[in-house]
Amino acid sequence: STMELHVAQADVTTLTVDALVLPCTSMGTVAQPIRTELPESVSLAIEAELKAKTPLAVGAALLVDPSAFAASNLILVPVVKQADDPIQVQHLRRAVKAALIAAKVKRYQTLALPCMIPMSGDTTRSEGARAVVQEINAHTDPFPEKIYLVDQKEDMVRIFDHAIHSAQYAL
Repeated sequence: STMELHVAQADVTTLTVDALVLPCTSMGTVAQPIRTELPESVSLAIEAELKAKTPLAVGAALLVDPSAFAASNLILVPVVKQADDPIQVQHLRRAVKAALIAAKVKRYQTLALPCMIPMSGDTTRSEGARAVVQEINAHTDPFPEKIYLVDQKEDMVRIFDHAIHSAQYAL
């Protein structure tokens, strides 16, 4: 496939992409680590919209109002049941796959994914980044055409970069 995968150091609220993917819980709350990076009012507005649809299955994808973001669309994907549950790699993979399928169905050309792995936890950010890159590489549809892995912090940008380069050589 001709899909391009890039890493960007940026604030997710400012990205002018067709869709931005955000992790949430099955109970309808915005999940960490992204929750701490968003203004509280933004998280609460998203959660008010999600609450009507709970409980949400891991593997689902929901489009919600992106008004607080530069992105044209917001895709919410459950990665855990409860906020303090550890993120499991297979759940992360299912969430990424759900987001990619939503982007394909909607024919979005550009998609951005932030880091969905908290710093503390059983699954390391490197393992998480590798799983995300593997899911993206397994997606063979022409849509989305460009995917950005995004974080404001330089260390996570480095982790994303490393995951992409390791995947190229199947390390």
